[in-house]
Amino acid sequence: MQAIFDEGLVFSFQEVVKQAVLEIMDGNGMPAFQQALRSGLNKICCTTQQRVMEAVDDQLRENLSMRKGWVVERRNDPKTILSPFGEVRYARTLFQNKKTDEYAYLADRFVGYTSHQRLDTLLEADLLEEAVDKSYSKAGKSVEDQTGIRVSGQTVLNIVRKLQPEKIELKEEPKVKKAVRILYIEADEDHVPHREKGVSAFEQRLVYVHEGRVKVGKDRYELIGKKYFTFPPGTPSHVIWDTIWRYLDVTYDLEQTEYIFISGDGVSWIQAGAEYIEDARYVLDGFHLRRAIFRAAGRGEKEEAV
Repeated sequence: MQAIFDEGLVFSFQEVVKQAVLEIMDGNGMPAFQQALRSGLNKICCTTQQRVMEAVDDQLRENLSMRKGWVVERRNDPKTILSPFGEVRYARTLFQNKKTDEYAYLADRFVGYTSHQRLDTLLEADLLEEAVDKSYSKAGKSVEDQTGIRVSGQTVLNIVRKLQPEKIELKEEPKVKKAVRILYIEADEDHVPHREKGVSAFEQRLVYVHEGRVKVGKDRYELIGKKYFTFPPGTPSHVIWDTIWRYLDVTYDLEQTEYIFISGDGVSWIQAGAEYIEDARYVLDGFHLRRAIFRAAGRGEKEEAV
């Protein structure tokens, strides 16, 4: 079994740091240094994850007590998983259960991967996080810029649909409701191209509730107490806002909440939220407010982009 951490990995780390420092010394600035460092470390992380997976597979194959009732059927079957670090390729063993005649890759099962899983769970979480502030295609592009992994807008949409936060019922109401002075509800709809040529794009409706935002880096903010809801095209307004209201009612002590702001681009289903949510106020979001001001002033789209 290959050691997970060895001199080769140490050498790789040293080379990554050396190449990153050269970016600074060549006058390419801090962003080039950071990009080189991130890219190099991501590759090391991919190698480490590969070794960990193959080490787990070796242990399962060599240690009978870890796989009682299972026998080796076939070795070195390849698998590729897209992780937050990049593409990870590894080989694993197919086992057969003699009693049930079931076949399984026990190494995948051991770490929580399903048989046909392609995206790592943490990567899915990263994509969902990005989708809050960006369109699905831009969310995929943002992750690609960080990891080198190409993720389509359709893939991001599939992740959002799979998680379906609005259908997750609270197992039990919180014992103590949160007291928050201001709540924010932001709503948007994203145009998603259909996979089939000639079929029109459709709109996925996204609503997220949060308690404000905090700065976590340069030009980067994180939402506080965020909760995501997605709704398929054509979902009636009352269904959307009844879902949001029920979440607010069981999560927050609304008697302590002074303001509830609903923001969006002005479409009717978003504005309707102010009618369904008691004491809520609808406000046009910053981007669309700025566009409306420019248009009212008689300025064109090119000037809006300035």
